[in-house]
This record gives sequence, structure tokens and C-alpha cells, in this order.
Amino acid sequence: KGEILGLAGLIGAGRTETVRALCGMDELESGKILLEGKEIKIRSVSDARKFGIAMATEDRRRFGMVGCRSIRENIALPNLRAKLSIGPFVNRSKERSLVQEYYDRLKIKAPNMNVLAQTLSGGNQQKVVLAKWLGKGSDIMILDCPTRGIDVGTKAAIYQLIMQMKEEGKSILLISEELQELIGMSDRIVLLRDGAVSGEFLRNEGLTEAKLIQKMI
Repeated sequence: KGEILGLAGLIGAGRTETVRALCGMDELESGKILLEGKEIKIRSVSDARKFGIAMATEDRRRFGMVGCRSIRENIALPNLRAKLSIGPFVNRSKERSLVQEYYDRLKIKAPNMNVLAQTLSGGNQQKVVLAKWLGKGSDIMILDCPTRGIDVGTKAAIYQLIMQMKEEGKSILLISEELQELIGMSDRIVLLRDGAVSGEFLRNEGLTEAKLIQKMI
């Protein structure tokens, strides 16, 4: 809790495959997943959600949101059954309240929350993806290249949000293709090579890009 763990490696090292298995998008072939010291079984995304695990995927358009639905519907989606329903119906008042909270907190730039998600900029789409999982109350956030394809200003906002999540005690697993981003944001970095761990560094160990690259290759 309260740690940003960076996951680094060259393309094909197994970063995305590892986190897809952790969040139930792919089947786990071997090994164990431990949560607070106890082994858990994750066979689907639904299982991962029950354990408080959420993932902002690198391909947010395909897997992170429903582009043809509104900002409001996307943020509310993971919460419909648990927080926002009255029997088979959606409690619109609760929905508006929850969505407004995270719409404002993440400073999503759109005329209103009924705008279609697919019309937003890349950075604001990423904010919608993060907002829906924060609204869900997920304790473990897997962020797969969260700043890919977004402008510098929005990058800074995403970094600030990640630090806020850390301060709130959330566990954050961060994947990035930018080594300086990993070094700057992570408390600890684990390196993967050919699907296995090839090194581990703490932030205060004088970490440099050269050290990381050496372990990667």
C-alpha cells in the first residue's frame, strides 16, 4: 500500500502479459497471485474487480472505455450494480453525484458529462478511464503506459493524480516505455527480460537509465 512499483523491460519482455494475467484479461499459466499474503484465484476481469484490482490498459480505446457512450456512462459503468442501482434500475441521482465528483476531481475537459467518450482528446479519455476505477474504489491500480499519446500538460495532471493515489494508500503498478518516467515516479522498479525478473532497484539507489538498460539486455 502506498507504493508505486515500476515494471520495466524491452518490447516482448512480458510486461503487458504479466499485468493482463493479474487483472484477469489473460489466463494465468503458472505461478501464484498473493494478496495480503493469501493466494487468490483470478480467472476473469470480474474476479479481479472483486479483489479491488483495476487496470488502465495501454489500448484505452479498445479495452479501457466504451467510446460510443458518454463520459457519464463510462465512469458509472463499474458501479452500476454495487452503488447506483435500485433493483433493476439505475438511481440517476446517485449516478450524477458520483460521476460529477470524479469529473471535477480529474478536471476532464468537455462541455458536459454527456459528451461521447470517443470525441475526447487522448488525455481526457485516459482521465475517464482512471475516473471510473477511482469511482469504483479500487485499491490496486495497474497503469499500463498511462501517459502514452497525451500532451505535456495532461501528462503532468496524470502524474499528480498518481501521486494522490499513492498518498491515499493505493497500490500502483506502473508500466512505461519512458525510463525517465519510471525513474521519476517509482519507489521501486522491477525489470523483466524474456518473461522473468532480471533485476530490482529502489529509487534511492542512484538509479539511472544506463543501469536499467544494462539489466534489460
